[in-house]
Amino acid sequence: VLPAGKYSISMASLSDVAIVQSANAKISFFTPIPYRAFSDKGPTALFVMVRGNERSVRSLNLPLRRISLIYRPTSGEREMLAKADKVEAVPVITAGK
Repeated sequence: VLPAGKYSISMASLSDVAIVQSANAKISFFTPIPYRAFSDKGPTALFVMVRGNERSVRSLNLPLRRISLIYRPTSGEREMLAKADKVEAVPVITAGK
C-alpha cells in the first residue's frame, strides 16, 4: 500500500519488472509488469478502483505508446471489482528517453 503522492515508474522495454519511486526517493521498489494489451485510445491515465476509502490501481493506459498495462484481478479481487463504487481515471505525465 502506497501513501498518496508523486511517483515515477521506470520500465525497460525488454524487462519483466518496473521500478516505482517516490518523488522524494524515500520509497523505491520493483513490481512485476502486468498483462500488456494494445491501446491507442483513451486518456493517458492510471485507472483506479474506488471502494469506500480504499483505492487500487487496475491499469495504466499509455495510448501514445500504444500499450495498456493491466493488473489482472485475483479471484478475491474480482468480487471487490464487482462491488467497487467507481473507477477513476487519474491523469499521468509520461516521458521517454
